[in-house]
Amino acid sequence: MKFVINITNAGNVADIPTLHNHTTQKDSSTGVEIWSTIPGMGSLSDWSVTWSMVEFLGSDLTKEIECEISVSTASDYPEDNCVYLSDIDEWRLSEMEAYSTHMMYGTIHISTAAKLDTRQIGLKVTSMAGNAENDGDYDETPSWAGEELDSNELVLTLRLIAPNLVISEVSVSSESADVGDAIPIRIVLQNNGNVHATDVEVILCEFDSIDEEIMEDIRKNGCPEETIVMRQIIGAILAPDATLDPKEIEIYMLYPIIAGYHEVVVVVDPQNTIVEVSERDNIQVVGDELSSSSPFLDVAGSIVATYSLPTGILLLTLALFAVLYLVGSGRRAEVKDRLAEQSSLINVLGDEEESPL
Repeated sequence: MKFVINITNAGNVADIPTLHNHTTQKDSSTGVEIWSTIPGMGSLSDWSVTWSMVEFLGSDLTKEIECEISVSTASDYPEDNCVYLSDIDEWRLSEMEAYSTHMMYGTIHISTAAKLDTRQIGLKVTSMAGNAENDGDYDETPSWAGEELDSNELVLTLRLIAPNLVISEVSVSSESADVGDAIPIRIVLQNNGNVHATDVEVILCEFDSIDEEIMEDIRKNGCPEETIVMRQIIGAILAPDATLDPKEIEIYMLYPIIAGYHEVVVVVDPQNTIVEVSERDNIQVVGDELSSSSPFLDVAGSIVATYSLPTGILLLTLALFAVLYLVGSGRRAEVKDRLAEQSSLINVLGDEEESPL
């Protein structure tokens, strides 16, 4: 998350500001979140905050200049840019004139394993002259509590939101049916994230057998297209309400039966189009293999049907040729008879013309 922050030297002398971030920690006895006066990410060790400067190129054009990474030596300290001093874990700006302002980008890098919750990050800029206790910045104190929040301190509230789809339950009332029929598969889906999930796709995939390698491939790449036997789109699954109880819906998908035994996998959001907290709970195998009523006989019948079809077509073709041959033979015999009759008639007429009157 990136925030635009203006840093102003409101004093009447030049100053070199340093940038820090603070977090809260829960008091073990009261459970109250208390701001730490020591800079650092505290329990958010996998998080980080980086800074960059904004340079104006025109009336509405800007350029982002990332702070350089260096060590705390004079030769490495730039005069016209900010720098991150890696050996002391400190961000420092170049010298600011009195009453001048720098526009900065503060970027908060959130851990991929972050819990979906509301978090607060404190950003602070301090003077090289120290705080009020050191006769330095009169409006800077270590405390962040209530009215003691100073003008050089800024609290950012981050609400981490994402759905998290979970296949809670998968069951079937029967594990077998006749070929051509379908077995209803009951699927219970939950969303235990903190935002709604919309246009949720659910598919059924069919395999002869399933092992860990196949499951891992499904997690990474989804089911191969030729294994998908059923799809369904769910309009929305709501996020939990104030009770924090996950919302769930129950759907039924029909698995079409073919001959033999098969293993079926239920996959939610197979294309990973929905950004979730975890993608590893989007796959579940239907408990037992699903099969036709008489698996071995059905498979044998399917094989016989597969090979008997070309044989039947061949026999039918031969029969048609035989019929054509017989019809053709009959027609030829009829034509020969008519030619013979015509030839006899011509001979008789010829004889009558040659006889004397």
